[in-house]
Amino acid sequence: MKKFFFPGILMAALIAASLVLFPAAAQQVGSKYKPKATGAPDIAMIFHKLSGAKPDFKRWAMNTDTYRNASKFDKQLVLRDLEGKMMSAYGLVSTSEPVVVHLRTLLSKYTFSHQGYMIDGFKEDTYFDYEFNGENYALVMPGLMDAQWLPVGPEDSKKIESGLIGATRHIDMVLYIDPKFADRATQMTLDGKNYWLLSGAVRALTLYRVDSDEIVWQKNAEAFNSIRQNELIKLYQ
Repeated sequence: MKKFFFPGILMAALIAASLVLFPAAAQQVGSKYKPKATGAPDIAMIFHKLSGAKPDFKRWAMNTDTYRNASKFDKQLVLRDLEGKMMSAYGLVSTSEPVVVHLRTLLSKYTFSHQGYMIDGFKEDTYFDYEFNGENYALVMPGLMDAQWLPVGPEDSKKIESGLIGATRHIDMVLYIDPKFADRATQMTLDGKNYWLLSGAVRALTLYRVDSDEIVWQKNAEAFNSIRQNELIKLYQ
């Protein structure tokens, strides 16, 4: 069971509530901006909000180092304080903002005939896993493969090529995923582990120079559903 210090999460939630989260589509290629990845505590809260099942704040609080390290005389006071902070943080969590995922993925070679790349690192069964307070959560994206084709012009491809890791063709990516549905009724076993499922849809993605905050290319969700996009994906299947 992972340990965590919850007041920091509360501060993050307060900051998030006071700022508008702009996907990287609002940034310019070549600029340096990489949003912080959504953490496991936030995933757990988003899951509970979407499923309509209120978290057991008392259990969460009792698993913090702050509570464990409190003296016998202070434990109840610390517990009440932590529960209150957790409930405040939970109240600030929004399911309308995208989950931010960092990953390193694999690109195909550039095709000049169709002008673009395939994200070879995306698979039908791709999911992102999180562990919080003894519970496992899996972020799944049923439409992930619709985002597999990247329409890139020849000039823009030069920028992407410069950000790749040599012959391995790995590149850093940030996905913006809109949370859509959470199933609290039953868990699913993935790779031998039981998970609560959180389903989402890709809103946007951004490619970065490896080990850098420099944006080399970006794509919004509107581009995912074009007829040409779907036809090009079929060519690679």
